[in-house]
Amino acid sequence: MIATSEPARGRLAAIDMMRGLIMVLMTLDHVRRNVSSQAERFFGSGLSTLPLRPEDLDLTTPGFFLMRWVTHLCAPAFIYLAGVSVFLWLRRHGSGRSVTRYLLVRGGAILILNVLMNSAGLFAQKPYHVLDVLWAIGMGMILLALALRLPRGLLWCLALAVLFGHNALDAVTASNTPAGVLLKLFLTAGSIPLSLGPLSLAVHVPYPALPWFAIMLLGYLSGGLFGLERARRLPILLAVGAACAAGFVALRLGGAYGDPGVWQHFDVAWKTAASFVRVTKYPPSLQYSLLMLGIMFVLLAIIERRDLRSRLLLALGAAPMVYYVAHLLLIRALGQGFLAALRGPAAAAGQYLFSAGGILLVTVLVAVSLYPLCRWRVRQRAF
Repeated sequence: MIATSEPARGRLAAIDMMRGLIMVLMTLDHVRRNVSSQAERFFGSGLSTLPLRPEDLDLTTPGFFLMRWVTHLCAPAFIYLAGVSVFLWLRRHGSGRSVTRYLLVRGGAILILNVLMNSAGLFAQKPYHVLDVLWAIGMGMILLALALRLPRGLLWCLALAVLFGHNALDAVTASNTPAGVLLKLFLTAGSIPLSLGPLSLAVHVPYPALPWFAIMLLGYLSGGLFGLERARRLPILLAVGAACAAGFVALRLGGAYGDPGVWQHFDVAWKTAASFVRVTKYPPSLQYSLLMLGIMFVLLAIIERRDLRSRLLLALGAAPMVYYVAHLLLIRALGQGFLAALRGPAAAAGQYLFSAGGILLVTVLVAVSLYPLCRWRVRQRAF
């Protein structure tokens, strides 16, 4: 699917292409996780060939490790580009429209969506609630709305201080006191028990807001880069990507700061390589952020240098929230269909779904099937 023009007036195709790629990788991760859980339920604990923990080097395979690892790009790249998009929105609409109101309304709507998508009995059946990536995005927009009144120099200092400094709190164990709850929500991650009358609910916080907000703020502050001519932008993207990668390698080899886990040597070469790049996402460590943002900058440069265009990726990247909700609902519905297929006359074919090839096939089918919806959304917004 090759497009000859940008998806909507005034948009940057490279950003939509990058976001579209992120949507596909996100789909891969969600399909893998759903299929692995269904396989565990069907075949029994320990009998499934799909690892529930694909980053556990004692249990995984190279293919499943890579299938999980590449999806680590999604959250930092998307949140950085969300910050860039705020800058571009402000540049298009000018100061005559309230960017503060725009961010507060949009951030609040995303927080509500997080509640709806994770609430027991609505879209999911869980005895707990997860403040997932939508929490990080929604809170990031709200914090950005409050921060934009500060001087840009101070904002740069704030973003870099949080990004480079939050790992200093790795050894802190947050309690369930009010201060500890705030620490979990905004810096260290963790689980928060809640009692609402007869209802007991655990709130899991894998995405504490401040480290992700720092990435969004960096996207906003560096948004001017995407207003430069392509010839000037490309070397900067490559240089920043190389600097991030070099910083990651230096910190990883030093092993003293930037990630709570250290890499190990194994007798098997792929495990040593996997251990080197197996960095901490929950919460996002400095090493994780540098590695993934470095990859993102290089990919953006490649997309721009080769002038890559795909109708599928452009549409998915231009309507990310529509795609996010729709793909989750579709994957959850398909998960029930997988179990039915295994119990029916086509059981042999159904078992193919519970393999790496089956996961890739379902990922492509989900992305392609939602293309018309995203394309419709893009056209609606263009008028």
